[in-house]
Amino acid sequence: MGMAVPGKVKASADKRAASRRREQSVSRERTTTSATAMGMAVASTPDHRHQVYTWPQANSYTSRPSHIPDSRTYAARTTSHLYSTPVVLISEGTVQARVAQMQRVARLAVDCGIWGGVGTPPPPEWDDPSRPLEAAKAIDRLRDGSRKRARETWDLGRLATALEYLRDMVEETKRMPFVPLRYLGDIDALMYNQETLEMFAEFIRTKGSRQHGRLGTNLRGDTVDTYVSTVKVFVTFETHYEITAKEVNVVMPVAAKRARQMQAPPGTRKLSRGMRAHMLTKLAAMGYSRGSSRTLMRWAAALAAHNLLLRGGEVGTVHGWKFDPTRDTTFGAIEFKAPCADSAWLPWLTWDVVAIKDVNARLRSCPMVVRKRRATINEGDDHMCLYDTLRMHWRASLGVEPPSLGRISGRLPTGHLAADVPLFAGARGGVWDTRDTRELAKEQATALGLDPSEFGAKAYRIGGAIDWKDVFGEHAEKVITERGRWHSDIGAIYARALVGTHLRGSAAVGDSVAADLESMCAGWAQPASFR
Repeated sequence: MGMAVPGKVKASADKRAASRRREQSVSRERTTTSATAMGMAVASTPDHRHQVYTWPQANSYTSRPSHIPDSRTYAARTTSHLYSTPVVLISEGTVQARVAQMQRVARLAVDCGIWGGVGTPPPPEWDDPSRPLEAAKAIDRLRDGSRKRARETWDLGRLATALEYLRDMVEETKRMPFVPLRYLGDIDALMYNQETLEMFAEFIRTKGSRQHGRLGTNLRGDTVDTYVSTVKVFVTFETHYEITAKEVNVVMPVAAKRARQMQAPPGTRKLSRGMRAHMLTKLAAMGYSRGSSRTLMRWAAALAAHNLLLRGGEVGTVHGWKFDPTRDTTFGAIEFKAPCADSAWLPWLTWDVVAIKDVNARLRSCPMVVRKRRATINEGDDHMCLYDTLRMHWRASLGVEPPSLGRISGRLPTGHLAADVPLFAGARGGVWDTRDTRELAKEQATALGLDPSEFGAKAYRIGGAIDWKDVFGEHAEKVITERGRWHSDIGAIYARALVGTHLRGSAAVGDSVAADLESMCAGWAQPASFR
């Protein structure tokens, strides 16, 4: 091995030092600006290697074990990602309301001392001091991008309410809410954090509701559990590890059970009626308009939501979501099929539905089948035939003949890809969304002389499920579960769906006339289960 040249060694060291100074300067400027924007006091340590961020009116916590640091003050490396401003973590396309909600959540978390986790960030020696500035920026970009995506899944309204409760408890008790684990399985820290969650649950119960008009009223046990779980998940996310463990969770389940035993019986659910087949039939008999391309489209939307048991946002897209032709309802989602024995030798189609309640975000497409109701009926004569209505809407909307077989392809005269065009257009000039489904249900209820407040975006899904039950009787449960894409037991995965069953149902469901119990019992709303 050759001898090192002193001049080269010094030059290399100077180059690394200069690179690190540039990295610290950029990161310090970004982090200081973010911290100041959130109302934090910023100061430097004497050697200027660390920034100290202190929240205003920091509490002096009492009853704190000596080994637990005050989480109101963090000594962090300037390159730490923990203090990035919330605005940076939100994509530019996000609506302004969500930006404001995210900022509110961040401020509340700062007040509670839990924004960015608990404890201190990784030690400086874990980083390569010779890493160039561009590499440091790449690390920050990837780290912030990952956290941004995760934060976009939060229910910001619920999280903000939970953090308001936590902030009030912290101010009242002067207790640091959570402490870092010094090592894996740190029983002292796990017990401390679990005790905080237990006290938090009791605090929420004693304070009651924060809603206007219900301020201070008792909360249901499930509501309390939800707020506690929300904070626990939030802190776990920020710390990157579990802040408590099942081994120390021995008091809270028993306390929660006793609280549920002592609470009053639940009130009656808000009445949410279904738009039934006989109601749609009555509307058609009354002369409900289907003459223009717009009114024909709305009628097709109502029939589709009823027949396919669609959620309000599955007719088009969810209100507030950006339209995605790979997920939302388009002309390309429909495929026309050749008559076969299972379709009673009548034409039929499949409609690819991606559930909007997709917890795991798998975006799995589920084909729903629809058959022409009767062979002897001319197109347009049967107002309850979804197959014919869709083909009529197709011509009126696109100005082209729907394919006899397969899916639409190519481009429209406007230049748009035909398959990506939304199947239904909203009243506001954009894509049909949940609001359009809700407004249509209320409009049709009003036309029928019914109370529109009892009908919402899920009215067609409810009504369709009732009518499918009427068609198939005791055998309806499995078909409805498949048709409505509800979560079911694992056994349903092995019992494959039968195309003939769904095709017969798609034709017969329009003839259902049986009354449902809610319509016969004024003021009563059916509970989730009869027990």
